[in-house]
Amino acid sequence: MDVPALGVYRLREGRITRSQMYQDTAEVARFLSGAESAVPSATTLQVTRVHAQDPALFSAHAQQSLPLIAGYGCALLARSTSRPEVIEGEWPTGMVFLHSWPSKARFREFYDRQ
Repeated sequence: MDVPALGVYRLREGRITRSQMYQDTAEVARFLSGAESAVPSATTLQVTRVHAQDPALFSAHAQQSLPLIAGYGCALLARSTSRPEVIEGEWPTGMVFLHSWPSKARFREFYDRQ
């Protein structure tokens, strides 16, 4: 199925506790039209799913990365290291992180760095 989808996440203390996916095109459009006023237009959101073979090593890497991404104006909005309540479908293994960037250009500057 190739249709627009929207993932909605409930956050508690910076962690994702519940997720819901919407694939109804009209419902997605309605949600996005209301969300535009809640999030500055320059903001770029990044959702990352990570499956770490060595959680301790990944944790050390993540802690070292926070100052680097902060230098580009990025903020960690939420993380989920446990399995959230899934209403429909399957939840992939691993951790999920939600980051906010001041703009797509700043994200690309970070992502494309050497």
